[in-house]
Amino acid sequence: MIIITQIQSFLSKHWFFIGVIQVILLAYIYPTLGVSGSPLHPEISVKIVGVSLIFLNSGLSIKTRDFAGALTNYKLHIFIQSYTLILIPLLMYLISPLLLLLSLDTWIVSGLQVVSCLPPPVSSAVILTKAIGGNEPASILNSALGSFLGVFFSPALIYLSLGLTTSVPFLSIIQSLTLTVLCPLVLGQLLRHFWIEDMLDPYKSYLTNFASCILLAIIYTAFSGTFHKGYADGISIYSLLIILFIILIVQLFLLSLSFIISTKLLSGFKRYDVICVLFCSTHKSLTLGIPMLGVIFGNTMEGVMYSIPLLVYHPMQIIIGGLLVPTLREWVASTETSRPKPNDEPSEDTVNTSIV
Repeated sequence: MIIITQIQSFLSKHWFFIGVIQVILLAYIYPTLGVSGSPLHPEISVKIVGVSLIFLNSGLSIKTRDFAGALTNYKLHIFIQSYTLILIPLLMYLISPLLLLLSLDTWIVSGLQVVSCLPPPVSSAVILTKAIGGNEPASILNSALGSFLGVFFSPALIYLSLGLTTSVPFLSIIQSLTLTVLCPLVLGQLLRHFWIEDMLDPYKSYLTNFASCILLAIIYTAFSGTFHKGYADGISIYSLLIILFIILIVQLFLLSLSFIISTKLLSGFKRYDVICVLFCSTHKSLTLGIPMLGVIFGNTMEGVMYSIPLLVYHPMQIIIGGLLVPTLREWVASTETSRPKPNDEPSEDTVNTSIV
């Protein structure tokens, strides 16, 4: 009986991590459902409707005054954007010569440089921050802000790192972000404020789990495209293991450095702010990254090879984040003054049944 209880507890805490593994395996076994033009039409149902529902959910879940409070925390926003769009590309640029000395393939090192220049995602960082009980309004603001800044900064950073020339359709990307992020967020706020605020409180955990399922669908479609197009066919097992190992070390280092700076070197960050910092500053966007690389490199082999580190980086950041959720949740909850106490904050029981 005790063993069954322990298994149930493990599955309850780590179901999202288990789900990530399952959808990757499903994408390998049956990728055709997750590619553009399939009956599922993921280019619309997942990448547009799914992401929009994530931010509609966030708009419904957060009080407007909490967003207003997050806007004034300018030190937090400056640190996150500087870390993800300045410090990470600079660090990767500096260590790239050392990686080449290890006789790594040039495309692996270049792909890591490309990943370092990309903006943060508009979904995973928000969901993980919410699951832990971190500063969700700030995570939404920084994810959206980083995505908009990345439209302009990321191509320039890639150009500086690899010595390329490129033009990116800024207007179309901004329109896409407005459609999938800003409009659903505003709609959710309006619905909450004028109509269904009191009706939502008993269902917060269900809304969070629903957003997590959408994120699993995003991962499935990303890997379905990879397996269906055969992008991974020409990669040796050795090269793949090297990519996995390097990206694991890089992400752990970036998370540790972000944690140390935000807790030891900078003052004024509450623990729930630190959670926002950890994920918004270190995560990189697959949703924005793949189209951006397609524009920069076209259908060339370089573009395909450079995208492989990103395809590894994206699910790994979610897996690592999912594994950290129980520990970080306890760390945030251990200090009564470390997190805000809005009226609509989920109870401890609700948090324990969240996405991961």
